[in-house]
Amino acid sequence: MATPHQASTPAESGTIAEFLAGLPIELSGAIFAHLSNSDLKKLRLASRRFSKVVTPYLSFKRVFISASNHNIQVFRNIANHETFRHDVREIVWDDARFMVSLEEELGYHTGYGYDAADSDSEDTPVPEGVPLWFVTACRENIDYLRKWRGRDVETLPQHVETAQQLAAQLPLDVAYDYYRSLLRDQEDILATAADSAAFKWALAEKRFPNLQRVTITPAAHGILFFPQYPTPMIRAFPYGFNYPLPRSWPTPPLGARIPCESWVDEVIKDKWRGFRIVTHLLAQQEYATVPEVVIDGNQINSGLTCEIFSTQEPCEEYKNLAALVRKPGFLMLKLSIMVGMHAEQNYAAFRNGRLRQLLTADLESFALETDEVTNLSLSRPWPPENPVDHFTPLRSIFPVEAWTHLRYFGLSRFLVKDNDLLDLLRALPDTLRSVELSFL
Repeated sequence: MATPHQASTPAESGTIAEFLAGLPIELSGAIFAHLSNSDLKKLRLASRRFSKVVTPYLSFKRVFISASNHNIQVFRNIANHETFRHDVREIVWDDARFMVSLEEELGYHTGYGYDAADSDSEDTPVPEGVPLWFVTACRENIDYLRKWRGRDVETLPQHVETAQQLAAQLPLDVAYDYYRSLLRDQEDILATAADSAAFKWALAEKRFPNLQRVTITPAAHGILFFPQYPTPMIRAFPYGFNYPLPRSWPTPPLGARIPCESWVDEVIKDKWRGFRIVTHLLAQQEYATVPEVVIDGNQINSGLTCEIFSTQEPCEEYKNLAALVRKPGFLMLKLSIMVGMHAEQNYAAFRNGRLRQLLTADLESFALETDEVTNLSLSRPWPPENPVDHFTPLRSIFPVEAWTHLRYFGLSRFLVKDNDLLDLLRALPDTLRSVELSFL
């Protein structure tokens, strides 16, 4: 009697990893091309053979820098790698710094009420040594996740992940100890300006020859368990780590607004520390070594304060931003601007001509987003004896005659009149390929 054919399966002859590593390069390459860097890194650890097969498919299009030794070390390692550094197209500067307390953190605004008496609950006692502000922020995170889920089905992947991490939350005292280690690391970086030095070195030594963009954002941490930008530091967090989400830039609670900050002293200006460093260093370049700059924050209703455009005399930060935009070869600028309560000043920052002067450059792409939510003249009419016209003619702000090569124009959360908007759009050049308008 013939015996059955004893053909071995991948599982019988070895691990799946070994089977994949032994595939013809055409097949393995087709598989690896669809995997993320994080998956490729895990596969690379499966075996020495697999490490050699997988490594060529790793690609680092984006690198991160912040007041974190972990982020800086990874940034420098990639910058010194003769293969990976050529892949980099974007540097993201995470400008959010961990807070010492809610009371001292000028860029953080609590979003939901919290009764200190709750901290004495038998269900959730606060461990000794853990400050109430830390507990407050952690509970607000959980409250926000519930609101974020809304009426969604609980089995959606993102909600399953949330439930699993919430179930695995670190004890409050353990989480706070880890948080304090992050604070100590951050303090060391800020004291030595190691993040600024790393960025300056990368520019001066041209470590990323194909660099196209620098993004400055306060929103890297996103919401709990779902970062906007998963930096190396964030990816290294313990599973289930709940912590006060840093912003640094002024950030309102959900559904609210806060006044835009004045631009008068160093304490206020230093909230935008990363923005100040990046624009200062880029303005010193002879030509636009980085042709695209994104000043982000709209995801959390934050951004630059519009007061940077309305100081009595043009400030250094305005001059640096204007200088880098006018560099030969500069192509794209995206601005997120906070205008909260600026209506009382009749939007002076848009009327004095400084934004227009800054934008008078041969741009190919420009987008402006604000935190405006409604036309205040409709929701809260001003007295007849003191009328205020919130509307600013768009062509007095945007120098379309200078944008002879413009390909993209975006405008979001801005007060407009229909005819004036149409007039602006008609004046845009024939090179235009895309227009994005939202919440006008």
